[in-house]
Amino acid sequence: MQEAESIPILLVGLKDFSPESIDARAELLRALDKLAGQCAGTLFPGAPKPLDHLSPHSVGDGFYLFFDNVRPAAALRFALDLKEAVARHQRDHGWDLKLRLRMVLGHGQPQLVGGHVLGEALIDIARVIDNAELRARLTTTDEAVAFAMSALFHAQFRGKSRGRRGPGIPKSLWA
Repeated sequence: MQEAESIPILLVGLKDFSPESIDARAELLRALDKLAGQCAGTLFPGAPKPLDHLSPHSVGDGFYLFFDNVRPAAALRFALDLKEAVARHQRDHGWDLKLRLRMVLGHGQPQLVGGHVLGEALIDIARVIDNAELRARLTTTDEAVAFAMSALFHAQFRGKSRGRRGPGIPKSLWA
């Protein structure tokens, strides 16, 4: 990750939706890691460990992914692919342990300082992921994933695709 460059950032979290057992939580995180790796393979075809290209940074019950040198549209496609992969995994496996997670796609300037990733964007994304409405979507529906994007990501996405007719972003994805 290059420092102080504005890039797409995805926060994926199981917080509040992970089991109390450390072993069960680890099993869910391994499944999530595998699904994210499969989705990253479409961004970095042929790479032996494609998820490593997104500089995963663990946050306990989830992780940040940093889309350095990846266009915002590709980061959005990755997030939507991961959302669908988790939903498909839920349908196909029928586990007692359900993958239930929140994802927020943001944009900002992360900085690597002494092995820690810091920046205002990470704080903003964490605030969106803790939004009560986003959490409620997982407790009141059968959805496997509640997904949102920050207003800053939306502004960056629209700015990068200006002049081209893009797919558009449904208002239900805005945060």
